[in-house]
Parts: sequence; C-alpha cells; structure tokens
Amino acid sequence: MTRLIILLAFSSFTLASVNGARILGLFPYPSRSHLNVYSTLTKALAARGHELVVVSAYPLAKPPANYTDIDSMPAVRAIHDAIFNANVYDDFSDFPLYLIMTSFWDEGLWVTEEFLKYSKVQEIIQDKRGFDLVISEAFVDEAVYAFAFHFQAPLILISSMNGLHWINHAVGNPAPLSYYPNPMLTYTDRMEFTERLTNFLFTKMWDLGNYFYYYPKQNELKDMIFGPGLPDVREIERNVSLVLLNAHFSTTFPRPLVPAMVEVGGMHVSPKTNKLPADIQEFLDGATQGAIYFSMGSNLRSDLMPAEKIREILAAFAKIPQRVLWKWESDELAKRLENVKTAKWLPQQDILAHPNVKVFITHGGLLSAQEAAFHGVALIGIPIFGDQMLNVKQAERAGYAVVVNYHTISESSFSAAIAKALHDDRIQSEAKRRAKTLGAKILAITPIVSPSHGIWNRALLEGLADKGHDVTAIIPFVGKNRTGISYHDIGGLYEDDDFIEFAHLGIKGNIDAFWDFATEVNPTQVQSEVSKRLLIDSKEKYDLVIYEMCMSEVFVAILPKFQAPIVAINAYADGWWNWESFGVDARPSIFPSSILPYKYPMTFRQRVVNFLTRLYDRYQRRNYLKGQQALANHVFGKQASQIDEVENNYDFFLVNNGPPGVDLGRALPPNFKEVGCLQCRPADPSKLQPNVREFLDSATDGFIFFSLGSNVKSSLLPDDVKKGILEVFGKLKQKVLWKFEDDELPGKPKNVLINKWLSQQDVLGHKNMRVFITHGGRLSAQEANYHGVPLVVIPIFADQHKNGENALNAGVGVTLKFLSFTKEKFAKAIQEVLNNPIYGENAQRYSSIAKDTLHTPLEEAIFWIEYVIRHKGAKHLRPAGQHLNWIQLHSIDVIAFLLSPLVLIAFLLKKFLCSKKEKVKKQ
Repeated sequence: MTRLIILLAFSSFTLASVNGARILGLFPYPSRSHLNVYSTLTKALAARGHELVVVSAYPLAKPPANYTDIDSMPAVRAIHDAIFNANVYDDFSDFPLYLIMTSFWDEGLWVTEEFLKYSKVQEIIQDKRGFDLVISEAFVDEAVYAFAFHFQAPLILISSMNGLHWINHAVGNPAPLSYYPNPMLTYTDRMEFTERLTNFLFTKMWDLGNYFYYYPKQNELKDMIFGPGLPDVREIERNVSLVLLNAHFSTTFPRPLVPAMVEVGGMHVSPKTNKLPADIQEFLDGATQGAIYFSMGSNLRSDLMPAEKIREILAAFAKIPQRVLWKWESDELAKRLENVKTAKWLPQQDILAHPNVKVFITHGGLLSAQEAAFHGVALIGIPIFGDQMLNVKQAERAGYAVVVNYHTISESSFSAAIAKALHDDRIQSEAKRRAKTLGAKILAITPIVSPSHGIWNRALLEGLADKGHDVTAIIPFVGKNRTGISYHDIGGLYEDDDFIEFAHLGIKGNIDAFWDFATEVNPTQVQSEVSKRLLIDSKEKYDLVIYEMCMSEVFVAILPKFQAPIVAINAYADGWWNWESFGVDARPSIFPSSILPYKYPMTFRQRVVNFLTRLYDRYQRRNYLKGQQALANHVFGKQASQIDEVENNYDFFLVNNGPPGVDLGRALPPNFKEVGCLQCRPADPSKLQPNVREFLDSATDGFIFFSLGSNVKSSLLPDDVKKGILEVFGKLKQKVLWKFEDDELPGKPKNVLINKWLSQQDVLGHKNMRVFITHGGRLSAQEANYHGVPLVVIPIFADQHKNGENALNAGVGVTLKFLSFTKEKFAKAIQEVLNNPIYGENAQRYSSIAKDTLHTPLEEAIFWIEYVIRHKGAKHLRPAGQHLNWIQLHSIDVIAFLLSPLVLIAFLLKKFLCSKKEKVKKQ
C-alpha cells in the first residue's frame, strides 16, 4: 500500500492540475494478471477525484461514477483464446530463445492492431474534450503511446513485470548486461561468464530485431491509425514522463534507476485481509501441522498439466501431514486425498495471510512472488515461461524459495522440495524476515572541517535524535547537547584560510589543494583525545555507525571494530569515488568533474578535459589513500582494517544531491539515496535579528541578499572588488543585506546592511526577497531552490562552478567568473535577474518541484537509516555490479571474446598474404 501511495504522488505530479484531471488508461494485452496491477492504480486515481476513461479486456464489476470502463475483449478475444486456452505447459515450457523473441513481436503486433482498430478505441481518438494524462501499458504495444501525442498530454508507462529490457531506453536508464539479465532468460543478476555472454548476444540480437523489424511494424500501425503526422514511435517513447515498474528489490534484484523510472512492485498487495469462505477457513484452521497453498496463477491451469505430472504431485501430497489447498480449474481431481482440497477460484492474498499457511507452490508469476514476500510465505517455484524462471531464481538466491524443474518433476523430487521448504529453518526465517526500531544506539563520525558540512550533518543527526535514537556524534562543529544526542569535538578547525585564493589555482591546483587539505587535517583529528576515547579505546556496542566519507578516510579503518552496519553519508555530492563504491555509473563521459563548469551532455573537447581531470584526480586520490592507510596502521594498530575493503562493504549511502534545478537526475541502486536539501525548512521571521527583520520588512522595492557562504569570507575580497560592489549596490533602489565578516565596511551606502552571521533560510524565505548573490555552494543553491529565489552566482572553488552552471542551465540565474569580475558585469548580472521575470518564474517552478514529494528529504533519510537498523544491514540492496570489476561491469571481456575470432582471422589472413608475397618475390 505504501508503494501505491508513492505511485499516486508521482502520477499526480505529472498532471497540470492534480484536482479532477481527465486520465486515459490504455491496457491492450488481454491478461488478467496484468490488469490486477493496472486496475489497482486506476481505481485509486478515481478515488482521488480524477475522471478515468479506461480501455481493457477486463472491465471492473462495479466502476465508480467517475470511471468509464470500455471493454476491449471483443477486439482481442481471438488472441486471448489462442494464447491462454492452449496447453501452455507443452507449448512454452521448453521454448527456443529465438521463438521467445519472435512470439513476443507477433503477439504484440497482433494485439496492438486489433486494439487500435476496435470501434470504441476509434471513438476515443475522436474525443474532443481531450485528456490531461495518458497511462499506457508498456508491453509490446508501442503504437498505442501515440495517444499521448495525439492529445498533447504527458505519457506514463506502466509495466506489470520488471519491464522488457528495452523499456530502459525510453528514459535512458542504464541496464548493464553484465548483471542485468534479460527477463526472458533463466539467469539471476549474478551471472557466470558464459551466462553473461548468452545474455549479451540474446539481448543485442533482440535489440537489432526491434530496430529493423519490430519498431518499423509498430510505426506502420501508428501511421495507419493516426496518420503520418505524428513522430516515430521511438521518439514518442523517449518523451515519456515516467515509467512505473511492477518490481521491487525484495523480490527481483537491486539495480540503478533514474528518477523517471520508479519501482512500485506490490502496489496491488493489500495489508487488509478479508474473511475467507467458510469451508476454506475451516480447512485452514484445522491444519494444525501447517498448510500448503498451490496455484499456477491466472494464465496457467493446473488441470491442463499432463496426467503423469499430476500423479507424481499427488503421490508426494499423500505422504505429508500438512493440508494442501489447490487451485484446480476442473470439477474433480483424478485422485481424492483427505489432506487435499481443490477450488476453481481462491482469494490468494487472504489465503497467504492465514497463519497456518507455511509454503506457497507457484508458477513464479511476479504478482504471486510479491504477495508471498509480503506475507512472509516460503516458495516452491515451478516456472513455465516468461519471467517466471527469473522470479523464482531470485527468490531462491535470496534464500526463501526452492525451485523445481517442471520437466523432471517426480514424487521424490517434489517431496524433497516440500520437505526443504517446510523444515529448513533458513528458508522459513528468511521468508518471515521482511519490521522495529526504537531507540537505536548510533555512532556518527563526521570529521570534515567544513561549516557547510556541519550544518547538513547536524540536521540529519538531530533529526535522528528527535525520533528517539541515542546518537554519539564525533564532529568538529559541535552543536548544543540535547536529549538523544551528545556532541564530541574532534578538532581540526581552520581559522585563517583564505578560500578566495582557490579561484587562482586552476584545475590541477584545485585537485592538489583538495587532497593536501585532507592530508594536513586528519592526523590531528585521528590522534585527538576524542578519537582515543570514543574509537581506539572504546568498548561500546552500537546498532549502527554513520560515517561521512569525505576527506577523512583514515577513520574508515576503525569502523569494522564496532561490528555494526555502516551508513555512509556525504554533504558533498560530487565525489566520483563515492558513487563508484556503490556501483553507480560515474564514467567521465557522463559525470562532469565538480571543479569544471560543464553541463551534460558535454562536447567532445569537454569530455577530453573531463577525462584527463578525472585521471589526475584518481591518481592523487590513490596516493592520498596510501597515506591514509599508513596513518591508520600507525594510530589504530591491529584494529586497523584495509580502507578499500571497508569502502566496498558499506550498507547504504545517503548523499546531499538534488533536487531538480540544483542537480541532474542519475540512475541509482536501492542502497543509494539522494536526500539533497534535508536541511531545508520553511522560513521563520522570528528567528531574524530585530534590526535585520526591520530592515527587510521595510524594503518596499524588495531586497538583495549577498553571501559567499561559510568558507569564503567576503571581508577578504580584494579592496578594488569590494569598492566596485559597493558602487553597484549604491545605485540600486533595492536594499542589500550583506553577510560581511568585519564590523566595518568603509564606503557602505545607506541601502546596505552588513552582518557577520545571518539565518540564511529565514532571509531567503522573506516575502521581500528578490535576488540572492551567492558563491554557489551546494547548501546555498539548495536553499535558494527551496525558497524559489533567483541567483547571481560567483563561484570560487570546488563544486561551486558546477552548481553555477546548473543554475544557468535551469534558467534560475546567471553566473560571473570571479577572475574576470568587473563592476559593469556585476551590475549587468543583477539587472538581468531583477528585471527579467523568467528567472523568478523558473525559480518558483523548481521550488514547487522540490516541495512536491511524499516525504521530506530528512524523513526519507531517517527512514532508510532505520531500515538498515531493522534489517541489521542492507547487503540485500547491493546491485551485482558493485561486486564486478571494471572489465566485467562494462562487458569488455565479453566483447573481447566475441572479437577474438575476427582478430585471429585477420592475423591469419595477413600472415597468408605476406607469405604469398614472399613466394612471388622468390620466383
């Protein structure tokens, strides 16, 4: 149900008006199990007041008043009967790979054509009212997506399964074939070389077939129905707003997802159970030694199994004391058994919720697997076709299922599977391990000596304390001790560093300064009294360790000592090493360095510079880590672990990335969450100093806020720059509030107020706020985004260049290069943002997007921290790519293997031709 709420939030987000939108739902494929997913969504949208027009082969029995249900079964009846009335056990159980591919194409084209030609669908095309949103099934029916362009409405795709592999292309989601198995194969995400080879070849062959045959055919159908005026179906597909997958990492496998692709697996699962029919209730209540539920789903019929298979299954059932409830589609079973009860239809979720049901024998359909996982019931999987093998293999690898080969079912093999599922404690406990976290004891180590990091870290740690946890925080920027949190100052603070000097360093100088700074500070911190008392000599036990993985890697070596799950955090989002540690795609071709003002996609020249920058940064980090390991060995002694090994075994990562308008979306695995802006909050004018509040309240023409953040001191700006800034400010009719670190500012105009410290969010949220002049630090960019304030960005160092470029690309501000700063450029930038309304409009739009979430970023962060505590770690969330080396991850070994015959042939051909030339010369 939680996933359904999340889904509704995403769906509503795409609508022009979330109240009373008109939504078209198109679900061509005539499968009952598919519609079980879609109807859950459409009914919930109707319940929220939207008007639904839904076309499917299975209309609702009692649709609500605002729900128009159009039955498409008359159009697709012949296809339905051909597919689902056949003996699927014989036809599909041992299908060759190439026939799987061609049957998908043929069925999809058949269904799509008959659906689009249906008279009632044709009437919808002529609908003059139009629609605010189109939701379409994503299952070999791409011509149907054209309805979105026809009605000029956003398009949401929803898949009843984990998605056919090419759905990833629609939103640019990475699907590395090194650990992303084609759902039609029998592989899990942990593939051997030969499996990766097969997966690579099969998927690429399918992609080629799609490109040269299948998509052109879908295009012909689109043109036949809508005319030639609409774009190619591939272009329509690439313009989808959102893809919803009926998948969840608990029943499939963890993998990276871009923000436009959302897993909503299990949304059809209801936490509420209904009363069972009296005879079934009595049968299950009387199962004192447990019950087994057996169903092959809605598309497969148990009674169509070959007679010899049924005999073997019944022989196994006859030997067990447990009762068996079997979904059997005929009136009589060949052999009656006292412990076996059959029925043509059974309320599956209510049965799985019964406390006596211990095992579910299933075909491995995704909905069945999800419902069993929700109710904590162990599985015996008998997969037949489609994604069923993948589903049960994943469940088996996760430890709560046993797989039975349909072709070799015998009384002995089936009995062994039942015995294992019933009596193996590991399977039963894993099935039931899926919820209690009160008052966890947490150790937080956040040593980085940056005030902005301290702001973000304290917001998170104090949020945990407010939830009842006991937090011990080792941090250089201590807050006030309060209930649930004790701060311990680890030192290392800098006082006199002039960060303005970083602007003159260039690319190499910035990289060198970054790692040198960390190297200088860490020895002082790690050998401090706090480190000795709370880390080296500590005998305390903790439920969780939180560590900020930025410029303090020496502390990583001591983390395993506490034998607790590790949640890594970072207020600095652009450390490529953080992303790589969690198997996230951080290639320099798509991941610009934070010190470069590049946007994505980069030009060829920019990619060359970015590649070389990354190469040098990687070299320097490697040297830095050698020094950190040596320091750890010296200080921690035998307690020191290898830093690189620990980094590859973190349970979870929370990063200060986002929201849109500040950062680009990236594909992320389930153990990697973006919680950018978790420090953001609504403005509270009462927190402003009285003189500041009076100054801002009286700014009838608005005011400009000028701050270079917590690291860069504007009081250290060159005198000529300060003089130029004051000349520009003096000519404005707006008032200016300047965070200035000295008591006096010579030449200050009357419309300028200076103050050493200001409550930034309360200033940004003031009703008279017009423009924020900023260095472009991440927290400042996020807070401006949250409060909808346009920017003039003057980046100095680190990620400020990239943040400024992102603001420019989002249309929320302009940037100025500090090294070429002039008062004329400064005045022009301010006037541009003040007088061009597009900046303010874009800032307000992105503010609305940032706030349109189901949970605040802080709530999201706390949820996942508590999730790790509940499950005593989160190793199950790691994508398989996290365990592959670079060559395996990018399938370079597979490609090399495939190219090796060509290389050999070329070599032999060259040798042959050279030998012939030598013979000719001799003659």
